[in-house]
Parts: sequence; structure tokens; C-alpha cells
Amino acid sequence: MTGTTDKEGFPLVDIHSHNTNEQAEGMSRRQMILAALTSGAVLASPVLLGSHALAAESSSSTTPPKRSADDNAGINAALVAERGHVQAYVAMEKLNLSKDEGAVVVAMREHHQAYVDALKGYVGSSASTDPGAASVSPSGDFMSMLPALIEMEKGAAASHTEALRVIKGTDAAALVASIITIEAHHSAALAMLAELPLDAVTAG
Repeated sequence: MTGTTDKEGFPLVDIHSHNTNEQAEGMSRRQMILAALTSGAVLASPVLLGSHALAAESSSSTTPPKRSADDNAGINAALVAERGHVQAYVAMEKLNLSKDEGAVVVAMREHHQAYVDALKGYVGSSASTDPGAASVSPSGDFMSMLPALIEMEKGAAASHTEALRVIKGTDAAALVASIITIEAHHSAALAMLAELPLDAVTAG
């Protein structure tokens, strides 16, 4: 998994994992969702993604700057939070997981590590050194942890959306928006895996 850049060289997040599984005929629904989470080809919630688009709209006719030092504090807050999500998935890897479950946990950890790397790269020498703390404390098994992981991913997307409302620079907004989109994918796909309705992701 590597970072990618747009036509102007700005880093965006590539969340495709090297653990991509081929979807063979006869795959169970659970196996297909696990494979989708591993590859990054997950299903998103249109309602949640629609709210992100609205949050990114600006009512001002003034052309926003590409970068603003005023955004560093918000980017650093997102950076520390993402470090906490990485730690949660690192702890998840210590549970008794099946091969498929382990692949999903590794892929999710890699996704969040990519966000850490991208955010840290954006603020450069101004990056926070705060290591954060694990967002959840894993116990039990993979399925019993799904509700907590869904809330973690849902909360991450919501937190970044709030940050997006006050971000001034278009570069920072593009980076945070790219992260929000995938975290919305995460929570929606995990909800499907837990056989929960999508309003478990979009409500509240």
C-alpha cells in the first residue's frame, strides 16, 4: 500500500492492500464481504457520503488557498486520532482470528497507517509526536468486536467531517475528504458483515 498523488502532485490515500483475495464462485456472503474489506472494494453508505459532500461545500465566493498554516492544528488532531486507530487494529491482530479475519484486520490497520503517513507528510516538521492511545481495547473474538469497530470507524469519519467544515486550504480538504470516504466504506462494510442495517452507520 502506497500513497498516490493527483495531477498536481498532492498526496492522496491509496488503501488497496497487498492481501487482496479473489472472489471465487460459491463464496459465502461473509467471505465476499471479508474479501471486499481486504481489497478496499467495499460498499459505501450514500447517505453518509452525501453528508461529506455537503460539508465540503463552501458558500464563499472567495477562492480558498491551497495551503494554510491555520489547518495544522486540525490535521495534527486527525493524525493523533489515526494513530489510535492503528493501535486498535494492532491489538486486534493478537486475538484468535481466522485466516480471513486476520487478513481484514491487517488490511484495516494498513489503511489507517496510510492515513497516518499522509497526514504526517502533509504537516511535515510541524507534525505532532503524540502517539495517541488505542481507540478501542479489543477482547473476545472478531465478531464480538464488530460493534466497537463500526463505532470507531463511524466516529472517525464524523470527526474528520467536523474538521473539514473549518479547514481553509484546498490541499488539506482534499486529503481529509479522501480519508473520510474510505472510513465511511469501512463502517458500512463492517455493518454488513455484522448483519446490521446501514442505519447503524448513518444514524446518530
